[in-house]
Amino acid sequence: MDAKAPGRPDRVRELAMLLVAASPYAIRYSSENRMYILVIDLVLVGYVALHRALDRPTLGRLVAVAAVVAALLYTNYWCIYLLVVVGLITLWRSE
Repeated sequence: MDAKAPGRPDRVRELAMLLVAASPYAIRYSSENRMYILVIDLVLVGYVALHRALDRPTLGRLVAVAAVVAALLYTNYWCIYLLVVVGLITLWRSE
């Protein structure tokens, strides 16, 4: 089998998928890591929203930043430290 040919199954990929699907550790810890994926996505969306709000502040853009901040705080309490640091850096750069 040629691994570079598109559409052909790759044995190593199939074996790795089978091992992960049958692993009790992967199943247990995958349910605990779901919120961290959401946090990463919200941080990315928050970065874009904050950048756009600082570039041209409008009510809609500021509401988007506030919504992302609220979602981050509801998702994971440890995000408060990220938000404090981002707030301090934003204040420092605005001077």
